[in-house]
Amino acid sequence: MIHPFTLGHVGGALVAGAVAGTFFDGVAVVTFAAILAANAVIGTFICWRWPGLDASAWKLWLAASLANPLVLAGLVWSGIQYDCLLGDKTGWGCMFSEVGPFAAGMGLLPPVLGVVMRRLLRRA
Repeated sequence: MIHPFTLGHVGGALVAGAVAGTFFDGVAVVTFAAILAANAVIGTFICWRWPGLDASAWKLWLAASLANPLVLAGLVWSGIQYDCLLGDKTGWGCMFSEVGPFAAGMGLLPPVLGVVMRRLLRRA
């Protein structure tokens, strides 16, 4: 049986990726959904090891968010491009500076959906 947090986390990542991809084209829908779902699976596996899928909601959300490779990559990219994000630097070198916060933000939503799904299915 699939744990409710896993169902909500990976399912939420698929939906969030598909919704984000609709702003581009059909290939982006599949690509974004697959990337977010794969990262959610990695985060869920790490959460399964620690703190456990039945941990308190805030620990589970924090662990799933920080264990997500997409969030980590987005944070690193934002750190590298900090001068562009703050407006200190402009030009062609800053073309993709917003990718980091976007990627990190997209990785923060699915763990919330996982925690909500776990709570809803426990009540049922």
